[in-house]
Amino acid sequence: MAKRRITPLGKHKPLRSSWGAIPMQPNRDATEPYCFRSGQYPAMQEQWAKAQKQKSVEAGLAILKRLM
Repeated sequence: MAKRRITPLGKHKPLRSSWGAIPMQPNRDATEPYCFRSGQYPAMQEQWAKAQKQKSVEAGLAILKRLM
């Protein structure tokens, strides 16, 4: 009958941390809009500026309409 060897506790294989299996690269999908990732940021910035200008014009016309 074969004898079973008992490995002393000081000689066991060191365990890896569970953090080693988790990828540490930042996930940009949830935090960064698609236009930043696809390179269309300048076009979206121009479109946003036009929309903001239109909002301010409409707000000014609403004030004038209320005063009349």
